Amino acid sequence: MARRTAKQSRVSQQAKRPPAKAGAGSAPAILEPMALRRPEACQALRCGLTTLKAMLRDQRLEEVRIGKISLVTVRSIRAFLGEHTAT
Repeated sequence: MARRTAKQSRVSQQAKRPPAKAGAGSAPAILEPMALRRPEACQALRCGLTTLKAMLRDQRLEEVRIGKISLVTVRSIRAFLGEHTAT
């Protein structure tokens, strides 16, 4: 049987360690998107692209541009839905 080097020994010990728990200083496992592309925003709102464009044109939703990409902010989608939620 071959002898292990010190590095191989450390690597095998690290592999046996339990995974780190998510704590106050660690990043969340899944980040929630802050903005959606137009097709994704249509899916979230369950509406068509024409309706989404009309809402953007009427400034009922907020859109930002990053380079050539237009993104609809999730904040504006939530605000829109909050205003139009039946109570």
